Amino acid sequence: MKYTITSYGISHVGLVRSNNEDVWDLLDEKNVYFLADGMGGHSAGEVAAQESINELRRWFIDHYKEPASPQEALFFLKEAFLAANDWVHLLSKQEKGWHGMGTTICCAWIIKETLIYAHVGDSRIYRFSKDRLDQLTQDHSLRQEFISKGYSPLPSKNIITRSIGITAHVEPDVGTCPVKAGEIYFLCSDGLSDTVSSSEMQQILLSSKNIEEASCSLVQAAIDKGGNDNITLVMISCVDETENLPRQQRDNSDCPPCLEGDVKRA
Repeated sequence: MKYTITSYGISHVGLVRSNNEDVWDLLDEKNVYFLADGMGGHSAGEVAAQESINELRRWFIDHYKEPASPQEALFFLKEAFLAANDWVHLLSKQEKGWHGMGTTICCAWIIKETLIYAHVGDSRIYRFSKDRLDQLTQDHSLRQEFISKGYSPLPSKNIITRSIGITAHVEPDVGTCPVKAGEIYFLCSDGLSDTVSSSEMQQILLSSKNIEEASCSLVQAAIDKGGNDNITLVMISCVDETENLPRQQRDNSDCPPCLEGDVKRA
């Protein structure tokens, strides 16, 4: 079944922090979406987040050729992540204030009816399909390691075990899944996933008319629960082309006016 891809991104500083260390971007013509969260406990997290995405963009622009298979696409994306890590790690040594800077990062790439994705850290990628929300990525955190091994008590979730830029080498997790018409995918920072549960996210998606309304409602839900961190998400909708709806009804909605964030739609 054929589909049209539309997307919507939004970032909000939250109610506690004075600066926004989350960054998101996209390469619309290639259906590639990026999100990074500079770690607040490390110096120059904003720089690390922005520079990691800049390097991923450069990699796609300078080295891209259409992959012959999902495996080839996975290899390309993994190489892009390694290049981003090399770049941020190099920058961290050039300025005293940048020493030890790092960031999480995740990327979703839709090509030939397949989602190619990768991540480092605890920024997440979700799939909403047939009224069910599933988490595609697994956090690189000490808390997640304890959960996986059945240990208790659980440590703070904010202890990240993998990140971009902190060390000379990092191993991204990569994966694929088939893409079908009617599905929604989204990338988000932990400002959303730490605050709003998966079941709450699922209910918001079920009750929203479109991805703009869903995105704004998810951010608002995180703000209503304290907004203790920056909140960022990028939502991607695979709209069934057989739906007899004008494009603007699928792409546009009334975003809640109470949101005063960096809103960018594609």
